[in-house]
Amino acid sequence: MTRIRVKDVCQTTRVFRVDGQRLRDAIEQAWNDQEAIEVDFESETIASIAFLDQGIATLFVDYDSEVIRRRLEIVGLPEP
Repeated sequence: MTRIRVKDVCQTTRVFRVDGQRLRDAIEQAWNDQEAIEVDFESETIASIAFLDQGIATLFVDYDSEVIRRRLEIVGLPEP
């Protein structure tokens, strides 16, 4: 399983679509390896829905939801 630490990919900002795009780029790069991907938020605060929309939700445009559920595991999201 490939582990992506959001803190490593996005550094200190998780607000803007450009930040979410960094996350999506990291996911897509790992996606090519054909193994499961764990995206670890490590309880870091997410400051806007735009970040998650660009980083995660846009995957549903290109991939079937069943494939995403099988290949992508999101962990460490803080409680709202």
